[in-house]
Amino acid sequence: MRSNQDGIINHFCEFENDTRNAIEQFLWHRKLLLEKLSKYNPTVEFDLRKYFPALYNELKNFRRTHIYKAHTANLDQGISEGLYRADLNVHMVATMMMVNHIHTFDPNNGYFSVEEIFKNDFLLQFIIYHFYAICTPKGIDVLLQLKAQGLLDVN
Repeated sequence: MRSNQDGIINHFCEFENDTRNAIEQFLWHRKLLLEKLSKYNPTVEFDLRKYFPALYNELKNFRRTHIYKAHTANLDQGISEGLYRADLNVHMVATMMMVNHIHTFDPNNGYFSVEEIFKNDFLLQFIIYHFYAICTPKGIDVLLQLKAQGLLDVN
């Protein structure tokens, strides 16, 4: 479990040293996370939940905390860069993203199959949905430029 936590910490610490704008940063880290998720074995988590519930809850809370912090930092950065709307409730949006990350992208929840989650169209729709909700016109311009360059393809 500690190696899992160390991997999570290392992934989210990369945010702190990232010099990309908030949109590029979000897309890059989403791609890295998806690469890691594609190698993820859900039976490990199932076994943890079933046989070691205290450890499972510790890991779940640890993930939630770090995912929330990463989204909060990204939102704050995007607002300061003028890419995200200044009127966003950062706490609320970061919490919604954390919940979305944990529940939507977990095939054990039964919302989407692993095949659906890793389809480029599914991920593209998720990204477009997210950014059109939080971006300023300047942010939408950056998003469209990235799309034209093929950088929204996350697979």
